[in-house]
Formats: sequence, structure tokens, C-alpha cells
Amino acid sequence: RTSDGSIQQYLIKMSSDQDAETRHVLSCFRERLKRLIQVEPLLDLLHFLEPDRKDRIKAKLREEGNINAAVFLIDEIINSKNYEQGWSRELITALETVGCKNAAKYVLNSPPEPTEEAVNDSCVRLIDLLQLTLVNMKTGDVCAHCRALELLTQEDQEN
Repeated sequence: RTSDGSIQQYLIKMSSDQDAETRHVLSCFRERLKRLIQVEPLLDLLHFLEPDRKDRIKAKLREEGNINAAVFLIDEIINSKNYEQGWSRELITALETVGCKNAAKYVLNSPPEPTEEAVNDSCVRLIDLLQLTLVNMKTGDVCAHCRALELLTQEDQEN
């Protein structure tokens, strides 16, 4: 039987251990995470970051783009020891909330299987290669063609 104080100390220790592990995981998976994290929507949900630090990250985003801002954010998190305990849980929840589910998996030290990761990398690479073509594509024509091939339903086409 433990007292409430013992339970509280155990929870603090567990949270502290998780925060240290998260810093280590961020360091290990930095190269992958910088391509998976969407900085702009994420910053609004990271309450453990001080406003001046958020402003510096936003400036990096404006000046150098998302990947460099993500690297800056990761470095900020790894190098700062001033966050309240439990910040790592907040980070993971924020990543999931803004749609960075693969990044959240990495931060949880549970990366996808290599085959799943390879398929995802191939899709990302294909989008990168076709980006200019996709930008100039007439969505109405594509939608009509996909509807004719029965890839879309009438409801899909209307939306």
C-alpha cells in the first residue's frame, strides 16, 4: 500500500523518464521527423513553449520553410531543460491532433514497418515529382474523368 505522496512521486518520476526518452528519440529520428512535422499548426498546441521561442520558430518558418523550422523546433525541444514535466505527452497529442500521426509514432519510439515507410516515401517522392503538374491540373476535368472511371461517387464529385 502506498501513500498519495508516493504515488505522486512515482508519477513525476515516470513523467520525467518519458520526457528524457522523448528527447533521445527526437535526436535519433531528427532526419525523419523534420519531413513529417508540420510546424505552423503544431505551434499553437505546444503550450510548453514560451511565446518568444514560438516567435523565433515562426520566423524560421517564414524565412527558411517548414523543414528548417522543424529542425529548429526539434533542437529547441532537445536543448531546453526548462519545460514542465509532461511536455512530451503534450507534444505527442499535438502531433496527432494536427495530422502528423507518423511523426507521433516516431516520437513514441514506434516507427512504421520498413515496408510501410518505403511505400510512404515513394508516394511522397511521386508527389514531389508531379508537384508542378498537379498545381496546373484542372480539378474539374480530373474529377469528371475519375467519375467516368467510377473512382469517385456522385457525392464525391459534388464535394
